Amino acid sequence: MSDPPRIQPLTPTKTYHPAARVIAPITGDIDQRLQQLADAISTKADHIWPTFVGVSLRSPNGTTWAVSIDDNGVVRTSALPRS
Repeated sequence: MSDPPRIQPLTPTKTYHPAARVIAPITGDIDQRLQQLADAISTKADHIWPTFVGVSLRSPNGTTWAVSIDDNGVVRTSALPRS
């Protein structure tokens, strides 16, 4: 029987910081203010989410599973030994 795959510690490739709050504009006509708000909301939607090599999840019975994905998009799982 082969050993389970070695899983590296889970560290994000980029640090996620929440975007700053949007402050409603108080000058300009209503169309300008709405456009400024729409631009601010769109910018928030463009934030990068953290990327992981793999994650470990614990099932209800206490088994810990390593979950990863290969270059073809295939999700892989493997049980990790209990520590």
